[in-house]
Amino acid sequence: MKEQCILRLKELMKKNNDNTVTLARKINVTNQAVSYWLLNKREPKVESLENIADCYGVSVDYLLCRKD
Repeated sequence: MKEQCILRLKELMKKNNDNTVTLARKINVTNQAVSYWLLNKREPKVESLENIADCYGVSVDYLLCRKD
């Protein structure tokens, strides 16, 4: 993920008082997966992006920094 997109995800997590564990539970992935995304070691699958978007009430385009 691009750095800007990682920052956007971190902002959404902070706004919703989520840490890697709570986000992972909400979207049914491992805590390690979320940590890897935030450290830019791996990229989320499309399904995970959709689940994050649904969880936070934003679009996938917003998560990918294609839209403000």
